[in-house]
Amino acid sequence: MIIDLKPLICGEKRELNIDESFDISGLTADIVSGTAQLRGKCIDRVGFVDMSLDVELDLIVSCSRCATDHKFKESYKMEYPLVTALDNEDTDEFVLLTDGKLDLLETATEFILINLPSIYLCDEDCKGVCPGCGVNLNKGECKCEGKEVDPRLAKLLDYLKK
Repeated sequence: MIIDLKPLICGEKRELNIDESFDISGLTADIVSGTAQLRGKCIDRVGFVDMSLDVELDLIVSCSRCATDHKFKESYKMEYPLVTALDNEDTDEFVLLTDGKLDLLETATEFILINLPSIYLCDEDCKGVCPGCGVNLNKGECKCEGKEVDPRLAKLLDYLKK
């Protein structure tokens, strides 16, 4: 998704509207399916182009505790100055254009990855799955007959029995 910003840089246009969406299924291991919608504009600011986009995510993600799929919606504001050259500036603050063109897919993907949560939960009180029988503890009781004790904690259990 390459956006040509030469008309802004050359002064032919004052602003350029952006309305793009792309599939981000599999962007991380937890994202089952989904799209990112980018809406906003790039404005000529004499010397650089100011990009301001609203990023809306509509995803199906896998819960990190119980592995069930659920919907996840989030919105972010993506704002970057776009420049054609850097003079010893920190590149994290600017997006460098190549030949007056912006790779919107690459820039947006990097932004989304930085802002996504590290884990997704179907509910804050998600109980997860039983490590013994694998039952989803949000939907039913554990079917393990005897609760196995971690061998590293067996001595503590002996102590508690006394």
